[in-house]
Amino acid sequence: MRFFRKYATLLIVSFLIVAFVPSNAYSETVIIKDIELLRRGKQIGVILVTSIKPDYQITENLASQTLVVKFKNARTSFADGRMERLFNDQQISGIRFSEFDGEIWAQFKLQQKNLTYSVSALTKKPGLQIDFRPAFEIQPLPDPPEDAVYQLSSLEFDSTNKSFTRLVLDFSKLDNITRSTLVREDKGPPRIFLLEDSRQTQLTIRLPNTLPRKELNKIKFKDKRINLLSIKTELNQTFIQLILKIKDIKVERHYISAPTRWLLDIQGSPIKENMVEEVREGEKLSAEELSKIEEEKKARRKRASKIIPEYKLGESAFRKRLYDKAVGHFRKAYAIGKENAGEEFEDPLHPQAAKALVRIGDTIYTMLERRIGDNYHQAIEAYKTAIRIIKDEEKNATNNGYKFEPASLIPHANFRIGRAYQKMEFHHEADVYFNILQQSYSNSMEAMEASFWKGMSRIDQRQWETAVIDFQEYLRSAPKPKYYAITHYKMAQAFYRLKRYITAKEFFDVARSSDKLYPSNDPTLMFHMGETYYENAEYVTAREIFKRLLRKFPNADFSKLVAIRLGDFLRDEGKEDEAIQAYQNAIKSYSREIALVGKLRIANILAKRPYSDEYLEAIKVYEEIPNLYPETPQAEEALLRKGLTLTQYGFFTNAISSLEEFMRKYPQNIYVKRKLIQENIDENLKGLIDSHFRKGNNFELVSIYNDYKAKYLFNFRFDTTLFQTAAAHRNLSFYEEALDILSFLETRSEGTVGELVQMEKAITLQLSNRLGDARDTLAKFLQKYPESPYDAEARQLLARIYRQQKSYSLALLVYRQTLQKYNQKRNPLKAEIVPELFFELGEMHEETGEFLDAGEAFIKAIASYNHPIDHQDTPEYIVKSHFLGPEMHYKAQNYDVALESYKQAIRTYQKTENEEIMEQVFWARYQTGKINAINGDENKALNIYAELMEMQDHEDKLWKKLATEQHRSITSKLSYDDYLNE
Repeated sequence: MRFFRKYATLLIVSFLIVAFVPSNAYSETVIIKDIELLRRGKQIGVILVTSIKPDYQITENLASQTLVVKFKNARTSFADGRMERLFNDQQISGIRFSEFDGEIWAQFKLQQKNLTYSVSALTKKPGLQIDFRPAFEIQPLPDPPEDAVYQLSSLEFDSTNKSFTRLVLDFSKLDNITRSTLVREDKGPPRIFLLEDSRQTQLTIRLPNTLPRKELNKIKFKDKRINLLSIKTELNQTFIQLILKIKDIKVERHYISAPTRWLLDIQGSPIKENMVEEVREGEKLSAEELSKIEEEKKARRKRASKIIPEYKLGESAFRKRLYDKAVGHFRKAYAIGKENAGEEFEDPLHPQAAKALVRIGDTIYTMLERRIGDNYHQAIEAYKTAIRIIKDEEKNATNNGYKFEPASLIPHANFRIGRAYQKMEFHHEADVYFNILQQSYSNSMEAMEASFWKGMSRIDQRQWETAVIDFQEYLRSAPKPKYYAITHYKMAQAFYRLKRYITAKEFFDVARSSDKLYPSNDPTLMFHMGETYYENAEYVTAREIFKRLLRKFPNADFSKLVAIRLGDFLRDEGKEDEAIQAYQNAIKSYSREIALVGKLRIANILAKRPYSDEYLEAIKVYEEIPNLYPETPQAEEALLRKGLTLTQYGFFTNAISSLEEFMRKYPQNIYVKRKLIQENIDENLKGLIDSHFRKGNNFELVSIYNDYKAKYLFNFRFDTTLFQTAAAHRNLSFYEEALDILSFLETRSEGTVGELVQMEKAITLQLSNRLGDARDTLAKFLQKYPESPYDAEARQLLARIYRQQKSYSLALLVYRQTLQKYNQKRNPLKAEIVPELFFELGEMHEETGEFLDAGEAFIKAIASYNHPIDHQDTPEYIVKSHFLGPEMHYKAQNYDVALESYKQAIRTYQKTENEEIMEQVFWARYQTGKINAINGDENKALNIYAELMEMQDHEDKLWKKLATEQHRSITSKLSYDDYLNE
């Protein structure tokens, strides 16, 4: 009996309550096996050891001192089975592991608010390491000194070398600047930056933290490569601006430490000078040549006088949105500019005519944009024509030694072509022109903006990671991003699509702080933003966003989902009744699909109320949806929920039937394919068999085993369930069946279950009278498991077997060894078996006729029992020991000890309400009368017998009849003795 009480306690502790979502399948499952802590100073690392490389996601709320690591397709396998770990640490208090929808959530509870964390994969074995440390506060850099660190003491130009022009810059440090006030960059050589414009016509030399001597502002320089335009100062910086008269520019820098000096060698090919416009000083032209030049100038002025007014008419029409008129004026302006240029453009094209070509494209583009057109090909062709003509004219200008100003419009034209293709959703063609901008005109504003529009194309193409890269490039390269807020909104949307909700929230926060109105006209963006805040558990913000979406776009695709989501908010906040009301409103207002979703949500809430009968309503809804709407997606979920809810509330048989139906109807369901439904059926069988086992319904348990054996239980994964089945067969005397199950369990069970299997096998063999096999099994058990918690029970069973074999000397040896090992006060729990061992030892001594030893053993059984002896739950052998002890002493003629022991038993149980014990009390009183009579105290004996004779309603009891006879016998004897004495 004691063995089975221990086993029942083990099952109660180890039995897992069946959860809504079953555990993952063995294949492809991440098993979290162990936890390790690693402390380094103020940093504590938590190592989670897994079976394979895990797929995980992190949700944090460091302000609330919580961090959650969500392991996908995972389960735990800790040796102690506990799902919580508590730490004695100042930074982290513990970890709780929970199962949700096939995932394991590891929730870290932190002790401090100002912690940061980092996650890294283990190198030598699968797993993760999460390091927590106090937040590192970055000290702000000191403000730069009000005065510059360096002084530009001299600037010299050297053009003696035919290959380059050299600039010599000498520096000196100011005396009033101490080393402690310097920033790190200014503790080395003076810094120098070169800035070149997109047309390579101007070079700016920037000298940070450097101011020039006042005399340097008077310097002038001009040679065939460069002209010194100006030397300017701004705050603590000096800007030296140079006009470049060379192409293929190259600048070489050389630093000399003593004295502090920079040498800049500017190399390049000089551009050919315009011989037509400039007449060398002192050169004399003929009258005919001078007349020709003057006529050319007059023709150009006349042509310009016609082009410019026409161009202005075009601009005026454009501003008035008369786009067709504007295009006509711009075309006319171009035609006038082209009129005297000749077929080969021997005479340069007028710049205003080239600009007119670009403006034709601008006008068509703007017209389509404002009228929401969808065919931009005409604008694209206009831009391409402008680019081709401007490039040709720029080439001619370069060859003739002058600059063609409209060339600066080429980046604008390329950009507009890319945008036009993008508007028509030709994203590949758009990328081609955006790439041209970034490769050929990298310093232009259009090239910087191209990164933004490339990111927008990636969003349209659902290339989320590439979109993030393009947006990051835009923010990095643009000095003041025009689309700062939009970029952050779109990056947040991309991170949401990538399920990186924490990062998405960070970008949404930045975007909303910059421009809260932008998402107002984009229901998709508003929905994604609300979902992001919902995933980060910021329910107040998410609710406000969803309410605004529902109010502004009541008929949008996402609005119907928002109505359900508002109920989800209330549910997650614990306001279940309000959530049910929100779901009911959604059911009334939207389509059947949303109504079914709402009904399921309500049923899911009711299913989690075990203290009322509302879960029965949930089960009813789960039954109605598949019956009435079998083709809807909600039917699949409802049938699954029905099986899980029946499992939760212990309707194991119905749950098995429901889950089997789900497997038949939806064989492609992910839970079926991953065998999660099968595992849930196993859980139900486990619960069903355990329920009958604890109630002692052995017939029902064996019947269930026979019903499901072929389908599920042949190779069942829960060893404890098969063990219970074997015990039930043994209780019904089906010993061979029990031994078959135990033999199967022997091949795969280890640990505590393995020990129990060996014990159960020995008990079954004993009951089937295979005593030799039972003895050998116990001998192997004691040898294999010397420290087993069932060691005492195994020794006790071995002694019983020796008693059955009449090997009393061996049985006595085992009893004495067991008592010697466990009859100690150091471990009271292990000593619990001692009273029962003394009782069985007393029984064995009685069998061998050693009554005195038997009496002593029974009395020791009482003395070693450290619990109340008159309680209703007092073991039967303790009660028996109170009466068997004095009986054995009586048989050994040790009357004084027997009499005192009987009196103690009578005092202990004289007021009991148990009829069987009371019957033994009456016999004990009878025995005390006999002992008193034997000891010569007939009067006491007569009094005891008289009391027994006066007992009412016990006329048929043997002890009363014997007491009457003894009373009569003693009375007669005393009368006869009195007669003799007279």
